[in-house]
Amino acid sequence: MIDKYEEAAIRKASELLYVPHSDFIRAKFAAEVASQREAE
Repeated sequence: MIDKYEEAAIRKASELLYVPHSDFIRAKFAAEVASQREAE
């Protein structure tokens, strides 16, 4: 899980790059799933 400040920075960067919010959420979820698989 990422820190709230990391998430805020990533969210701001995604807004500056005009990444749609739905794509941001989808990528965030995929990253969480991938990090959980690596932890196993």
